[in-house]
Formats: sequence, C-alpha cells, structure tokens
Amino acid sequence: MTRDEIESVVRKFYADRTTNDLDRTFETWADNASLDYAGCSSASPFPCHIEGLPAVREACAQVLKTWPWKKGDIQSLIIDGNKAAVHYRLTTGFSPTGEELETDVVDLITLKNGKIVGYVEFVDTAKVVQLANAAAA
Repeated sequence: MTRDEIESVVRKFYADRTTNDLDRTFETWADNASLDYAGCSSASPFPCHIEGLPAVREACAQVLKTWPWKKGDIQSLIIDGNKAAVHYRLTTGFSPTGEELETDVVDLITLKNGKIVGYVEFVDTAKVVQLANAAAA
C-alpha cells in the first residue's frame, strides 16, 4: 500500500467511527483483525486484547453504547510502512451519566491489503475509571 492509500483508509475509519454506525465503522477492518485497549488491567477494567472481527465488533458495540462519539478531530497522522500513528481529540458522551468528555487519544494502526489488521488504543483510563465509579455510586 502507498502512503496515500494508508492515509485514505485511516481517515475513512475515523470519519465512519464518528457516525457511531457499527457496520460503517468496520468497513475498513480485516476479518482477522485484533484490537487492544492499552493500560493497566489491575487499575482499570478497560484494557484488553481481542482477536477476530466478530469479537472486536462485539466489544466495540458495547463501547458505542457507553461512549458514543460526538466529535473526533485528527491532530496528527504519522505513517511508517504499513503502520499509522494517529493522535486525535475526541469529544464523547458517557451514557450512564450523560457527562461529556473531551480527551486526547492515540491509536497505533497496522494495515494489510487495504484493511486494518491491528489496532491499539491509548486512552485516559484514569478518567474512564473515575466516570464508571461515579456512575456506580
């Protein structure tokens, strides 16, 4: 894939993700894709590793219910070979409380044959835990 092709796939994914439409979001993903939410699993229930598109879609369906995206702006996009690093500013809602959150997120994406095969997201897990604990109280 060329740099322009990779950038096109990545930008399409983020544009589709902002619609909160699960089918549209996964048009750019491969059947054998993996998803990692980075972080410390002893401090947050959020970090995990998921393999295979059906399992990834199911996990993301739950995330979409709890954290619908309102706005996502790519701040920077770095492409190296078949990998992309994306820094974006996200505005999302937290469904259990209705609270809105603006935060920075970094994703590392691996592509193969025009599809996303690996996705690692680095998010503010401390804020996620804080909101979840407040909702449970």
